[in-house]
Amino acid sequence: MASPVSRFATRLAYGASQLPRVACYLGHSVVMRQLSEAARRRAGESTAGAPVPDRRRLYADMATLFLQDLANVEAGIYPLPADHDGSLLMLLHRSRMFFEDLPSIHHRRENGQYFHVLSEETRGKRPSYYLQNFHFQSGGWMTRESALRYDTQVEVLLNGTANATRRQALRPLHEVFSGRDQRHLRLLDVGCGTGRALDFFKQAWPRLPILGIDMSEAYVAEARRHLKRWCWINFIVANGEAIPLEDQSQDAVTSIFMFHELPPKVRLTVFREFARILKRGGRLVLVDSLQIGDEPDYDGMLELFPQSYHEPYYASYLKDDFSAMATACGLKHVRCQFLRIQGDGFRQAMKMVRARGRRAGTKPSAHRFRLLRCGPNRWELIGGQRLLGKQQAAAFIELAAPCAQDGSRLVEGLRDDVAHRHVDLALGRLGGFDAAGRSPQERLRRG
Repeated sequence: MASPVSRFATRLAYGASQLPRVACYLGHSVVMRQLSEAARRRAGESTAGAPVPDRRRLYADMATLFLQDLANVEAGIYPLPADHDGSLLMLLHRSRMFFEDLPSIHHRRENGQYFHVLSEETRGKRPSYYLQNFHFQSGGWMTRESALRYDTQVEVLLNGTANATRRQALRPLHEVFSGRDQRHLRLLDVGCGTGRALDFFKQAWPRLPILGIDMSEAYVAEARRHLKRWCWINFIVANGEAIPLEDQSQDAVTSIFMFHELPPKVRLTVFREFARILKRGGRLVLVDSLQIGDEPDYDGMLELFPQSYHEPYYASYLKDDFSAMATACGLKHVRCQFLRIQGDGFRQAMKMVRARGRRAGTKPSAHRFRLLRCGPNRWELIGGQRLLGKQQAAAFIELAAPCAQDGSRLVEGLRDDVAHRHVDLALGRLGGFDAAGRSPQERLRRG
C-alpha cells in the first residue's frame, strides 16, 4: 500500500495536470456557447435552454469521473496519465483553428449542409454514410485540418473530460491482461482516429502490440505523428466492416466514440467482425453515448443532441439493443457500468456495455463491480467493490467471446505457471502484482 506521502504526491501531480486543461477547455466551451447564443439572437431564434441537468449536477458528474480516474491510478490499473496535448504554441494554434471553424459550422447548421465532403473526388472511395460533415465540421473526417482540430473540438464539447473517459477502457482491459506477458497479447482499436486512446493503452502496457485502424488517411497520419514516441504499434487505413485480420487473432478489441455514428446495419456488421477476430475469451470494449433509459435525467439531452450536431444515425443508436446484438454475434452480455461524465457542451454522455461468456443467472448492475473467476460449471465471487453512486451520466459496456469449455478463461492469469509481473520499468511501477507475480485477485483467493 502506498504511503501517505506517496499518495499525496500522486494526487498533487494528478491535479496539477488535469485542472489546468479542464479550465482551458471549459473556457473554450463558455466562449463557444456565448457566440452561439449571440448568433441565434441575431437570427431571431429562441435561446431558451434545453431540458438538461443543471450545471451543479453536470460539474458533480465531471468531478466523479476524475475521482474514478484518480482511483484507477492509485489502484495501479494504469500510471499517472500524460495527456500529451502538445506545446503551448501547438495548443494556441489548435485553439485558433477551432474558433476559426465555428462560423462555417454555424452556417452549415443553419442551412442543413452536411454533404460537402461528398464530391466527385471522394465518391466511391469510402462508404456514403462516412462521407458527411458529422457535427457540421469542415472536412468531415477526410482532411488534415479536420484531424488537427478534432481533439480540441472533442475536449471542448466534453468540457475537458474526453481523455479521462477514454482511460476508463483500461480498467476492463486490465482484468484481461493482468498476470500475462503483454508481449504475447494483441489489441486492435477500430476507429482509432488521432490515436489518443492508444496513447493511454501504451502508457499502461508499453510492450503490448497494438494495431489501430481507421477509414481516414488524414486521421491515421495524425495518429502516427502523435504516437511516434511508442514502438510495437501499427496502423492500417481500413473499414471495420471488413477487418483485414485472421479469425481469432486478437486478445482485445476496443472502439471508442464510434458506434453512434454508424448506420444500424453497419453496427451489426462491425460487431460480427469483432466476434470473428476475437480469440476465445477475448474482450471487446466499447465506449460511447448513453442510450434512452440508461440515465432518465439525461434522456432529454440525448434526444436534443442530433438537433444541434449532424448525427444522422444517433436516434437509432439510442434505442439499439447491444445485448441482443452481442448474442447474435456469439458474444454474451455481462454487465453495465455507469461513469459520470462531462458538461453540457456535447449534449451527450458516454456508455460502455460489458458482456462475457458463461455467466448465467446474473443481471447487469450499474452500481457494483465484482471480481469473478469461473470454474467448469460456475462463477465464484472473490471480491466486491462499490464503484459509483446513483447519479451517473455514462455507462460502460464490455463484451467478450465465449470462454473455453473448461472455464479457464478468467483464471488463466491466475495460474502458477503465469508468473509474469506487469512492470513498467520506465516508471518503476508494479501493476498490482507482488514479487511472486500474483495478482490482487489471486492473493484474495489464496490468502
